[in-house]
Amino acid sequence: MKRETVDLDRMVHIDPEGNPRQLSLTERRGPATYIERPFPDHPVVRRFKAWHFPALGWRVCVYESDDGPWPWDWYIDIARITDTSADRRGPRRLEVLDLFADVVVREGLNYEVLDLEELAEALRGGEISPGDAAWALERAQHLCRLLAEEGFSMRAVLDRAVRGELEPAGEVDARERPNRVGR
Repeated sequence: MKRETVDLDRMVHIDPEGNPRQLSLTERRGPATYIERPFPDHPVVRRFKAWHFPALGWRVCVYESDDGPWPWDWYIDIARITDTSADRRGPRRLEVLDLFADVVVREGLNYEVLDLEELAEALRGGEISPGDAAWALERAQHLCRLLAEEGFSMRAVLDRAVRGELEPAGEVDARERPNRVGR
C-alpha cells in the first residue's frame, strides 16, 4: 500500500517513495487540511493541491498543468487519513494510507471509479484486509452518490464537505440500507 506523510510543522509532503517535497501552503478548511506544493521536476504537472478529509476517507486532488487541460478536473484518492493535529503535544501530521480505489471527476459531466482491479488484487494477496477493502468501497460509493446528487459537480460536493455538512459513509449508509435480517 502507498503511504504518505504530510508534516504540517515542517511544511513537507513525503511522497510514497519517501521523497520530501516542500509545501507552499497548508491550512485548515473546515474539517479538511488543505495543502499545495509545486511539482518543479515533473514534465506535465506544475502544481498539486489537495484537501484531506479524514472522516470521509477522501483526499481530493487537483493537478495543474501548463500543457492544456488534464484528462479530468478532480482526482480523489480513497484513503485512511490519520490527523495527529488533535494531539497538541506531538507533531502535527497527516498519515495517508492509499486504499487503491480512486475516483476521477470531469466537472459537471461524469465520474469514473478507477483501480478496483488493484483493490481486488491487494485483497487476494493479503495486502489489504477485507475490512479495509469494504471501508474503501463504502467511501467510494458514498462519493459517487453525492456526485450524482450534485450533477457531477465535485466543486459542490467539496463545498459541502468543507462546510462540514457531510457525514462519513458508514453512518449514512447504515440508515439507508433496508433491514435484511431474516432474509
